[in-house]
Amino acid sequence: MTTGRVVDPATLDRSDVISYRALVRSDFQGKQPPPAFAPYVESLGAATCAQILSTPDTQLVAQPSKGPDGRVVYRTKPVHLQFHAQMDRNCSWWNPSDVGLPEDYILEHEQIHFALFELEARRLNRLIPELEQHLHATAKSPRAAIQIAQQQLNRELEARMQGILARSRAFDEDTSMGHSPEQQKVWWNRVHAELERRRRPPNVGSRVQ
Repeated sequence: MTTGRVVDPATLDRSDVISYRALVRSDFQGKQPPPAFAPYVESLGAATCAQILSTPDTQLVAQPSKGPDGRVVYRTKPVHLQFHAQMDRNCSWWNPSDVGLPEDYILEHEQIHFALFELEARRLNRLIPELEQHLHATAKSPRAAIQIAQQQLNRELEARMQGILARSRAFDEDTSMGHSPEQQKVWWNRVHAELERRRRPPNVGSRVQ
Protein backbone atom coordinates (compact mmCIF):
# COMPACT_ATOMS: atom_id res chain seq x y z
CA MET A 1 0.00 0.00 0.00
CA THR A 2 1.01 3.60 -0.32
CA THR A 3 0.50 6.99 1.21
CA GLY A 4 1.33 10.20 -0.59
CA ARG A 5 1.16 13.95 -0.29
CA VAL A 6 2.11 17.25 -1.89
CA VAL A 7 5.32 18.44 -0.28
CA ASP A 8 6.75 21.90 0.29
CA PRO A 9 10.49 21.34 -0.35
CA ALA A 10 11.35 23.70 2.50
CA THR A 11 9.64 21.42 5.00
CA LEU A 12 10.82 18.08 3.63
CA ASP A 13 12.93 15.81 5.80
CA ARG A 14 15.70 14.89 3.33
CA SER A 15 17.58 12.67 5.76
CA ASP A 16 16.76 9.50 3.82
CA VAL A 17 14.87 9.98 0.56
CA ILE A 18 15.43 8.45 -2.87
CA SER A 19 14.35 9.39 -6.37
CA TYR A 20 12.67 6.75 -8.51
CA ARG A 21 14.65 3.54 -8.96
CA ALA A 22 14.29 -0.19 -8.34
CA LEU A 23 13.41 -0.79 -4.69
CA VAL A 24 15.08 -3.28 -2.39
CA ARG A 25 13.97 -4.67 0.95
CA SER A 26 16.36 -2.41 2.89
CA ASP A 27 14.65 0.72 1.49
CA PHE A 28 11.89 0.20 4.06
CA GLN A 29 13.42 1.72 7.17
CA GLY A 30 10.28 2.74 9.07
CA LYS A 31 9.99 1.36 12.60
CA GLN A 32 6.19 1.30 12.49
CA PRO A 33 3.50 1.59 9.82
CA PRO A 34 2.29 5.05 8.83
CA PRO A 35 -0.68 5.95 11.07
CA ALA A 36 -3.20 5.68 8.22
CA PHE A 37 -2.34 2.00 7.79
CA ALA A 38 -2.33 0.95 11.44
CA PRO A 39 -5.73 -0.82 11.14
CA TYR A 40 -4.36 -3.09 8.38
CA VAL A 41 -1.12 -4.29 9.93
CA GLU A 42 -2.25 -7.89 10.18
CA SER A 43 -2.57 -8.20 6.40
CA LEU A 44 -0.32 -5.40 5.15
CA GLY A 45 2.97 -6.54 3.65
CA ALA A 46 4.56 -3.10 3.37
CA ALA A 47 3.74 0.61 3.09
CA THR A 48 5.49 3.06 0.78
CA CYS A 49 5.57 6.77 1.65
CA ALA A 50 5.85 8.65 -1.63
CA GLN A 51 5.92 12.34 -2.46
CA ILE A 52 5.80 14.68 -5.44
CA LEU A 53 7.71 17.91 -5.05
CA SER A 54 9.42 20.58 -7.06
CA THR A 55 13.15 20.22 -7.62
CA PRO A 56 15.56 22.41 -5.61
CA ASP A 57 16.07 24.83 -8.54
CA THR A 58 12.38 25.73 -8.79
CA GLN A 59 11.61 29.30 -7.81
CA LEU A 60 8.64 31.66 -7.86
CA VAL A 61 10.05 35.11 -8.64
CA ALA A 62 8.20 38.41 -8.19
CA GLN A 63 9.18 41.33 -10.42
CA PRO A 64 8.01 44.94 -10.16
CA SER A 65 5.88 46.50 -12.91
CA LYS A 66 3.37 49.32 -13.26
CA GLY A 67 -0.29 48.58 -12.71
CA PRO A 68 -3.19 50.21 -14.60
CA ASP A 69 -3.18 53.14 -12.17
CA GLY A 70 0.56 53.70 -12.59
CA ARG A 71 1.46 52.31 -9.18
CA VAL A 72 4.10 49.63 -8.73
CA VAL A 73 2.80 46.09 -8.40
CA TYR A 74 4.60 42.77 -8.35
CA ARG A 75 3.99 39.96 -10.81
CA THR A 76 5.22 36.41 -10.29
CA LYS A 77 6.60 33.90 -12.70
CA PRO A 78 8.06 30.41 -12.12
CA VAL A 79 11.74 29.87 -12.88
CA HIS A 80 13.32 26.43 -13.50
CA LEU A 81 10.00 24.72 -12.75
CA GLN A 82 10.45 20.94 -12.52
CA PHE A 83 8.96 18.10 -10.48
CA HIS A 84 10.11 14.72 -9.23
CA ALA A 85 8.86 11.83 -7.13
CA GLN A 86 10.61 10.58 -4.03
CA MET A 87 10.26 7.76 -1.54
CA ASP A 88 10.80 8.56 2.14
CA ARG A 89 12.68 5.52 3.42
CA ASN A 90 12.34 6.51 7.08
CA CYS A 91 8.55 6.53 6.73
CA SER A 92 8.22 3.49 4.44
CA TRP A 93 7.64 0.32 6.43
CA TRP A 94 8.02 -3.43 5.90
CA ASN A 95 5.87 -5.71 8.05
CA PRO A 96 8.22 -7.97 10.07
CA SER A 97 5.38 -10.46 10.55
CA ASP A 98 4.54 -13.15 8.02
CA VAL A 99 1.39 -12.07 6.18
CA GLY A 100 1.40 -15.07 3.85
CA LEU A 101 2.74 -13.25 0.78
CA PRO A 102 6.08 -13.88 -0.96
CA GLU A 103 8.66 -11.15 -0.40
CA ASP A 104 9.20 -10.63 -4.13
CA TYR A 105 5.46 -10.14 -4.60
CA ILE A 106 5.36 -7.48 -1.86
CA LEU A 107 8.41 -5.72 -3.26
CA GLU A 108 6.97 -5.69 -6.78
CA HIS A 109 3.72 -4.32 -5.36
CA GLU A 110 5.46 -1.40 -3.66
CA GLN A 111 7.53 -0.75 -6.79
CA ILE A 112 4.33 -0.24 -8.76
CA HIS A 113 3.02 2.21 -6.16
CA PHE A 114 6.26 4.19 -6.41
CA ALA A 115 6.03 4.10 -10.21
CA LEU A 116 2.57 5.69 -10.11
CA PHE A 117 4.06 8.72 -8.36
CA GLU A 118 6.97 8.87 -10.80
CA LEU A 119 4.54 8.75 -13.71
CA GLU A 120 2.61 11.73 -12.43
CA ALA A 121 5.81 13.71 -11.86
CA ARG A 122 6.78 13.03 -15.48
CA ARG A 123 3.33 14.07 -16.68
CA LEU A 124 3.67 17.33 -14.76
CA ASN A 125 7.04 17.99 -16.35
CA ARG A 126 5.49 17.58 -19.79
CA LEU A 127 2.86 20.16 -18.81
CA ILE A 128 5.30 22.79 -17.55
CA PRO A 129 4.69 25.26 -20.44
CA GLU A 130 0.97 25.14 -19.66
CA LEU A 131 1.54 25.43 -15.91
CA GLU A 132 3.83 28.42 -16.37
CA GLN A 133 1.02 30.27 -18.16
CA HIS A 134 -1.27 29.83 -15.16
CA LEU A 135 1.20 30.46 -12.33
CA HIS A 136 1.05 34.23 -12.54
CA ALA A 137 -0.14 36.44 -9.70
CA THR A 138 -0.17 40.18 -9.12
CA ALA A 139 -0.04 41.87 -5.71
CA LYS A 140 1.18 44.98 -3.98
CA SER A 141 4.19 43.23 -2.45
CA PRO A 142 6.59 40.50 -3.67
CA ARG A 143 5.70 38.30 -0.73
CA ALA A 144 1.96 38.49 -1.39
CA ALA A 145 2.40 37.79 -5.10
CA ILE A 146 4.58 34.75 -4.46
CA GLN A 147 2.16 33.47 -1.82
CA ILE A 148 -0.75 33.61 -4.28
CA ALA A 149 1.26 31.80 -6.98
CA GLN A 150 2.34 29.16 -4.45
CA GLN A 151 -1.30 28.56 -3.53
CA GLN A 152 -2.13 28.15 -7.21
CA LEU A 153 0.65 25.58 -7.59
CA ASN A 154 -0.41 23.72 -4.46
CA ARG A 155 -4.00 23.45 -5.73
CA GLU A 156 -2.78 22.01 -9.02
CA LEU A 157 -0.56 19.48 -7.27
CA GLU A 158 -3.26 18.51 -4.79
CA ALA A 159 -5.68 17.73 -7.61
CA ARG A 160 -3.09 15.53 -9.27
CA MET A 161 -2.24 13.83 -5.98
CA GLN A 162 -5.86 12.82 -5.58
CA GLY A 163 -5.67 11.19 -9.01
CA ILE A 164 -2.57 9.22 -8.01
CA LEU A 165 -4.14 8.01 -4.79
CA ALA A 166 -7.30 6.96 -6.61
CA ARG A 167 -5.24 4.90 -9.03
CA SER A 168 -3.23 3.43 -6.16
CA ARG A 169 -6.44 2.39 -4.46
CA ALA A 170 -7.65 0.73 -7.65
CA PHE A 171 -4.35 -1.14 -7.86
CA ASP A 172 -4.67 -2.29 -4.25
CA GLU A 173 -8.22 -3.49 -4.81
CA ASP A 174 -7.05 -5.53 -7.81
CA THR A 175 -4.07 -7.14 -6.10
CA SER A 176 -3.89 -6.76 -2.32
CA MET A 177 -6.87 -8.75 -1.18
CA GLY A 178 -4.81 -11.92 -1.47
CA HIS A 179 -2.06 -13.28 -3.67
CA SER A 180 -2.88 -12.21 -7.25
CA PRO A 181 0.36 -12.50 -9.24
CA GLU A 182 -1.36 -12.54 -12.64
CA GLN A 183 -3.30 -9.35 -11.99
CA GLN A 184 -0.27 -7.67 -10.45
CA LYS A 185 1.77 -8.53 -13.54
CA VAL A 186 -0.89 -6.82 -15.66
CA TRP A 187 -0.34 -3.65 -13.63
CA TRP A 188 3.44 -4.09 -13.75
CA ASN A 189 3.44 -4.28 -17.54
CA ARG A 190 1.00 -1.39 -17.89
CA VAL A 191 2.90 0.96 -15.57
CA HIS A 192 6.29 0.19 -17.06
CA ALA A 193 4.96 0.73 -20.57
CA GLU A 194 3.73 4.15 -19.44
CA LEU A 195 7.12 4.94 -17.89
CA GLU A 196 8.80 4.03 -21.16
CA ARG A 197 6.50 6.37 -23.08
CA ARG A 198 7.21 9.17 -20.62
CA ARG A 199 10.94 8.91 -20.22
CA ARG A 200 12.28 11.38 -17.65
CA PRO A 201 14.24 14.27 -19.19
CA PRO A 202 18.00 14.17 -18.39
CA ASN A 203 19.06 15.62 -15.04
CA VAL A 204 15.54 16.01 -13.60
CA GLY A 205 15.91 15.08 -9.96
CA SER A 206 19.51 13.95 -10.49
CA ARG A 207 20.74 15.96 -7.53
CA VAL A 208 18.79 13.85 -5.05
CA GLN A 209 20.87 11.00 -3.68
